[in-house]
Amino acid sequence: MLYKITISVSSGHGGNGIVNGRKEKFIPYGGPDGGNGGDGGSIYFLFDKRESSISKFITSRKYKAKNGENGSKRNRHGKSGKDIILKIPPETKITNLDTKTVLVEEGVDGQMALVAKGGRGGRGNAEFVSPTNQFPLLSESGERGVKVHLQLELKILAEVGIIGCPNAGKSSLLTQISNAKPKIANYPFTTLEPQVGVATHQDNEITAVEIPGLLENAHKGTGLGTEFLRHLQKTKILLHLVNGESDDLVSDYQLIRNEIKAYQKNLINKQEIVVVTKGDLPQTQEKAKTLETNIAEGSIWGGVISTFINMRITDVLNQILILKNHNYNQEHQSLNTKLEVIYAPKVGEANKIVKEKEGTYKVEYEAAKRVAKMIDKSDLLAWAQFLEYIRTIGAQAALVNSGAKQGDTIVAGEISWTME
Repeated sequence: MLYKITISVSSGHGGNGIVNGRKEKFIPYGGPDGGNGGDGGSIYFLFDKRESSISKFITSRKYKAKNGENGSKRNRHGKSGKDIILKIPPETKITNLDTKTVLVEEGVDGQMALVAKGGRGGRGNAEFVSPTNQFPLLSESGERGVKVHLQLELKILAEVGIIGCPNAGKSSLLTQISNAKPKIANYPFTTLEPQVGVATHQDNEITAVEIPGLLENAHKGTGLGTEFLRHLQKTKILLHLVNGESDDLVSDYQLIRNEIKAYQKNLINKQEIVVVTKGDLPQTQEKAKTLETNIAEGSIWGGVISTFINMRITDVLNQILILKNHNYNQEHQSLNTKLEVIYAPKVGEANKIVKEKEGTYKVEYEAAKRVAKMIDKSDLLAWAQFLEYIRTIGAQAALVNSGAKQGDTIVAGEISWTME
């Protein structure tokens, strides 16, 4: 069972580099001083064990990082766009819907996943200085950012596991405190699969999973017991409901604990709140006193409740919230602060020459296209420098090797010329 949400993320474009030269009076050393553009902002996911839900993405599904600023004169580089860091539970699977590839199956606390890398800032003309070109008239446009459509899938990550014998009132409580709609009836085994609900209490979200009623020998598979018990593994709090109508509340309580312990010993060490249900019935309060003195050491007595007359439901939510905040504070202290980027998508294309048709060749060199975008086509010196740049980066030789000859049309980005 998974929560699935689709979002789109867009990284920022890199800022443009500029062409500029210092021609100021009384400055002994002039020359090119066009600054570089700033890098575009990237988008990361931070896997944080303190997060328990991805519901915040329901109302906000589009994220766009800031673009880098353009360079300016006097070698001033543009400011880079601010990165966006989105926190998600480690149990979240991230899939790129555009490429149908799984980027992250499951994260680890403290890791960061780079899902949309910002475009690099373009170089200003000061970066193009060489022994044979002391005043370049070339600069680069910033790299384009990327837009990615992602699917986030969260495995059941309930903070609270609601447990108890069949017909203990688990579904009734989950329905009253959350948005879940499990089947409810006054007979055992109404719920046949775990149900998840999200409660909102004092502006805090509490995610709870109802575990269907457990039977004796559930740890051996009786009544699909092992299928149900495994859903408790990632919960942090056990809300143990004991049926106030039962003839032996202590026996029912111990049966459930014994089954959990037999299935996986460490599960029984989770924080436990013990509650007696159906407090509106006669004798329930009296029977509950016997159970109160027999709960496990370290467990919390939650008292007697009734969903029928809304009796002490808020008290139970308060107790859950106290434990949740305590857990949060402890985890905040132990959060892994060593951030490790575990995924970095490629930006740009591999260098290649594409023969579009007879007599026309396209230079698919990212560097060439970015310089071409910024060139002043009316400046013959700038044009000559651009053709020299094409030769320097190896594109001229690649054109010849691809069959291009004198008189053919060569295209790079938005400009074209005739090969000589």
